[in-house]
Amino acid sequence: MYSDLLELQNEFRPARINIDKVESGGAVLEQRKWVLIVDDDEEITKLIGSKLESQSLRIQTATKISEATSKIKNQKYSCVVLDFVLDQGTGELIINAMRSDRFGLNYNTPILLISGQLNPYLVKAFGSQVNGILVKPLDGDMVAAKVKALCDVTPDSPSLAKKGARS
Repeated sequence: MYSDLLELQNEFRPARINIDKVESGGAVLEQRKWVLIVDDDEEITKLIGSKLESQSLRIQTATKISEATSKIKNQKYSCVVLDFVLDQGTGELIINAMRSDRFGLNYNTPILLISGQLNPYLVKAFGSQVNGILVKPLDGDMVAAKVKALCDVTPDSPSLAKKGARS
């Protein structure tokens, strides 16, 4: 009786769903991945957004911390590009919102931190919570390459930050 229950349990166990791939008639179709860009500078958002769209990534943007945290709670992203210094505060609030909710949609989502100043505080305070740090002024092609690489990191993969990868 017990073994029959185990067989039934295994038979009806929900499968893991990869939202980045869809099977259609035996073929696997890749879905375009979503990237959230959080920056209060529209020029930087446009630069990064156009480069990422040319790489077949879907883009959403946020200019305010409240807007970014709302989007992070309601949609799964493949990567978040985050300016550290924002008009209303710092990216620390967004990093904490993502990393503190173990059951949140974006708990394991890679974060690429961008900043006008790379200082020891940023690296020490957030190095283990982000997957890369780039310093402004930004090279659009470099940002696109880094984001594309981070989008390929799956939640089950070891964090790039823990491996010591930095740009």
